Parts: sequence; structure tokens; C-alpha cells
Amino acid sequence: MARRHGVSRPQRVDAAGTRTTDALGKSPSSSQSSDKNPAPKLVSVYSGQTLLGFVLSRGRDGFESFDAQERSIGVFPDMQQAADAISAEAES
Repeated sequence: MARRHGVSRPQRVDAAGTRTTDALGKSPSSSQSSDKNPAPKLVSVYSGQTLLGFVLSRGRDGFESFDAQERSIGVFPDMQQAADAISAEAES
């Protein structure tokens, strides 16, 4: 199936906030330059194979974190802080 131009695919971020693969299973080094590809609009946060939550880009407002049950955790200035909040929420 062809990918439409301008549509972001979700990327996987481990519990430490490190991007592990994109939705097509490619590692970050195999992706194109970030200058050509904008930041993803949705990033899933996993611990192993367990979904902890996801981060949704809110544009100028920042990044909103959600737990696995789709409850909002909060809005953060950058994606890393949003992913860290998901990890912290999962530990509590």
C-alpha cells in the first residue's frame, strides 16, 4: 500500500524515551533526515511489548501524554518530558 505524502507514521519509544523503530520497523539511522520529515504527530511508548501510553503533538502547545487507557497525563514542552511522564505514571 502506498504512503500518502505528508502523513506521519507513529514511532516507537522505549520506556527511557529512546526512539527504537518507526511504524515500518526501520531503525532511526535508516530514516531520512529530520530536516525533510517533521516530528511525528503520535508516538507510542512501550516497555518491552507492553504499551505504556502515547504522546500526541499539540503543535505550539507542546506534547500531550496519555496512558494506555487513553487518559490524559498532561501537556509538556517537549516530547522527552511527555514520554518520561508516561514512564513515571506506569511505575506508580
